[in-house]
Amino acid sequence: MLDVLTEPGQSTGGGVAYGSLYKPKLPGSRGGGDYGGLGGGKLYIRVPAEFLLDGIILADGAAGGTSSSGGSGGSVWIETGEFMGN
Repeated sequence: MLDVLTEPGQSTGGGVAYGSLYKPKLPGSRGGGDYGGLGGGKLYIRVPAEFLLDGIILADGAAGGTSSSGGSGGSVWIETGEFMGN
């Protein structure tokens, strides 16, 4: 593991991507530091016919606290015959 030291007010780059781009099923990871934000959740939806979504689905990570980084986003995997909505 690489440790990177920074001055107050500076930040380091993000971590390495993980999981599957085509079949995402992992939650997000917690941010770094003493008050790192929680990672986003994971959601799998399987609808064999029509899936109507008039809204938003989020799996965002939470912001970090003082001198800490935010959590990474989680995953949303939707399998459906037809996807519709606004």
